[in-house]
Amino acid sequence: AAIRAVAAGPGLGRAAADLLGVDSVMLYQTSVFDKEDGHGETAWHSDLNTAPLDTNDMVTFWVALTAVPDESHSPLEFASRSHRDFALPYWYTN
Repeated sequence: AAIRAVAAGPGLGRAAADLLGVDSVMLYQTSVFDKEDGHGETAWHSDLNTAPLDTNDMVTFWVALTAVPDESHSPLEFASRSHRDFALPYWYTN
C-alpha cells in the first residue's frame, strides 16, 4: 500500500507530466525489484522494452527505499536519450 501511495501520489505524477510537457499522466504499472546489499551491479538496460507501448513518450522512476548518502554513492547511472526508439520495432510493426 505504501509503494502504491508513492507511485500514484501527486509528486511523481506531476514530475512525469512536467517532463513530458503534458497536463496529466496515467500510471501504467508499479514494480518492485528487491536488490539485497552486496548483490552486485545490474547490467545496462532500457526500461522501455518492459512495457508494451508504441511510443517514446513515457517516464520511469527509480526510487531508493534505503538511504543514499550522496550522488557519488548513488547506485543508479542514467544515459540520457539512450532509450529512444529502442523497443518500438518490438512492440509496433506496420
